[in-house]
Amino acid sequence: MPNTTATALVRATPDEVFALLTDVDRLPSWNTELIDVLERPERLLPGTEFVVLMRAAGMTWPSRTRVLEVDATHRRLVYRSVSDDGNPSFTIWTWDIAPHPDGAEVTVAWDPNPRTVLRRCFVVHWRRRCLARQVPRSLQALAAALEPARN
Repeated sequence: MPNTTATALVRATPDEVFALLTDVDRLPSWNTELIDVLERPERLLPGTEFVVLMRAAGMTWPSRTRVLEVDATHRRLVYRSVSDDGNPSFTIWTWDIAPHPDGAEVTVAWDPNPRTVLRRCFVVHWRRRCLARQVPRSLQALAAALEPARN
């Protein structure tokens, strides 16, 4: 399945956006599906992992994230997320933050990789529709989380 993207304009500097995006402790302040951070790394580096508690469609589950790339210079973050239940299915998330005359343009792409029949035939289609609604809401929340700092 091809990846899906969402883009939003955030009225903050690209560096401010990247700092919020890469602050694991602040993820629940703007990610509308994330309830809590259960395990956190000392520093966000390629290869580090953290675990968050997710919520969607009335269900909750732990999700393990492995950082693949974190580039503050180019303001790019790439990671792999997988439910922490042993299922081999995963999603690759890519965040790019670019300068914009009014702040920063944030683009997020997600590429689901279902590895079981159930997830390939059913869950991935349902999850794609959910994320098409939830990711833009999280981008709006990310922008709103930075607005108080701008005033």
